[in-house]
Amino acid sequence: MTNNHKHHAPAERTTPNNKTTTHIDSLGFKTITEYNANKRKIKETWYRSDGSPYYIKEFNPITKKRTKYTEYKNGTLYYIAYHHPQSDNFTIPTYYWSDNTLNHIKDY
Repeated sequence: MTNNHKHHAPAERTTPNNKTTTHIDSLGFKTITEYNANKRKIKETWYRSDGSPYYIKEFNPITKKRTKYTEYKNGTLYYIAYHHPQSDNFTIPTYYWSDNTLNHIKDY
């Protein structure tokens, strides 16, 4: 049995306080996942195949639920949303123009 890493490129980087893993899928999307010292996921960053940022998810390491979601379009900030700690639903997402100025805040 052989490993074919042509389309997948996992990697690891460890520091005293956290561990980071990197994975590139068959479409060229790169995911960097960060873990705290207790090996709990705290952040996941996705990049498009051209290297531009796609989105960032931040997690509560104890509950494992998302706490913040940041999305980018065409390499610039598009919106930021925090998550309700119990329901995991978005709470008051904030949208931005391509020059990073405030577009609008959506209130549910």
